[in-house]
Amino acid sequence: MFMKRANALKLLLDARQSAIGQTAGMSVDDTDAKLEALNRLIFDVRACRVNEFQIDPADEMEIVVTD
Repeated sequence: MFMKRANALKLLLDARQSAIGQTAGMSVDDTDAKLEALNRLIFDVRACRVNEFQIDPADEMEIVVTD
């Protein structure tokens, strides 16, 4: 799926908020690792270091960022 950088960042921020809300049943280490990975991806997409990514490795949808 192709999307503009701003839309990709919004998608990532929404995924981060969703991950924060779904911490029930997860260990603290798993939660921290998931949030850290999302935070790193947000920073990398914002800084134009990453132009292709998947939010969930189990999901086959790949996001391609266009400027």
